[in-house]
Amino acid sequence: MLSIDASSFKVDAEAMVCSEGLSRLFEFIARLVEERQQLVEEHFSESGMLTVLVNLQQECDTHATKILNAFITDNQIIRLVSSFFYLALTYY
Repeated sequence: MLSIDASSFKVDAEAMVCSEGLSRLFEFIARLVEERQQLVEEHFSESGMLTVLVNLQQECDTHATKILNAFITDNQIIRLVSSFFYLALTYY
């Protein structure tokens, strides 16, 4: 008999959403730097670009942390609910 654990599909789906969110964030920043680098360097020199990159890195870290924290929280809730149902079924 084939046994399928629905909670594992939920965790895998959540991991894919997290992965996709992080990928889109990194791709957006890479595209932004690529498109704006020349403009920034023309008006603010190469040191200006470094300032932009430092600020972008901080902003990226902030958003990536939010994405990862949401993933962790969602998985903790899934585990908590799964544990509750397991215990409820065990005692009844």
